[in-house]
Amino acid sequence: TSGTVAYLAPESLRGEIVDRRADLYALGITLFQLLAGRLPLPGASLHRVINWHLEGPPLELEEDPFLSGPLLERINRVLGRLANRDRRRRYPSAGEAALALGELIVAAGGKHDLGDVETPFVPPAPGENLTELVAELEQVLSQRLLLGEQGPPLVLLSGEPGSGKSTLLTELAWRCQLSGVEVMRGEFMGGDPRVFGAWHDLLSLVAGFCGMAHPLLHQPAHGADPYSVFQHICDYLVSASRTAPLLLLLDSAQEASDEDRAALRFLRHTLPATAPVMFVIAGRDDETLASDLGHPTARPMAELAEGDLARMVRDASGREDPELGRRIHQHTGGNPRFALQVL
Repeated sequence: TSGTVAYLAPESLRGEIVDRRADLYALGITLFQLLAGRLPLPGASLHRVINWHLEGPPLELEEDPFLSGPLLERINRVLGRLANRDRRRRYPSAGEAALALGELIVAAGGKHDLGDVETPFVPPAPGENLTELVAELEQVLSQRLLLGEQGPPLVLLSGEPGSGKSTLLTELAWRCQLSGVEVMRGEFMGGDPRVFGAWHDLLSLVAGFCGMAHPLLHQPAHGADPYSVFQHICDYLVSASRTAPLLLLLDSAQEASDEDRAALRFLRHTLPATAPVMFVIAGRDDETLASDLGHPTARPMAELAEGDLARMVRDASGREDPELGRRIHQHTGGNPRFALQVL
């Protein structure tokens, strides 16, 4: 149904890149149609329907003899999130939307198949600490990888454990894949006995994609000139990117060895300005790491504000409770992982 104008998400009508959340928008319209027995604007002209998708009021059912009170409020909350015009405020996946619909079935006196879970927790929409940063990085990546414009070849994400770095990398990965970018993801591991261990793993993924021999396949374990190795990796990535743009995501950068850090610093300075290759590195707040990488473009992970927590409480519990949001913020310091655990 998501290809029919009555069910089209606003981002589709604006010509933006469409992702899985457009289907959740269509699901919201479909749910409204099933419950109301009609579309939101029955018989309206095409122009009016498009304007409603782009600028209309929130999708809500009206009270009637069969549907009213708390149940109507709960249904409208789910409808409002499914068909939110800001896709960042929709459910992040179909699985979480299914949990919310399961709660509605229970509230209406029906049964569900969620086992012994009486009130499944539905994660709230992410706060501005994540959504704004994702949008900013998506633009930076698009400029370098898709538009051929000059941009930083390496971006460093820094934040405390639980601040959302890994979640952000995952979000970037599938957004870029939808745009035709090849995404490879790796992780630095402290104590890895292999020389260039993380690079071996990451470049194995690149080799599998482009079909070229692994650049470190015959590299001696010890004694090689590191800068010769770094140049070989650089040339290899540039060649591989002629097949498709490359986004390389590396997590746990605080665990990177001195050689790993030197390799990243070399690549940051040596990758051609127009090569569609880009690294996004995530690690804990560490001034030494930033210095070792030559002070690259950096984006700190912001904490959740009290307003974010109040909204998350509302999304997760279905009730307004700013005081609870304030207390969770005080208790967790705005750390997203800790906040979700409390919720």
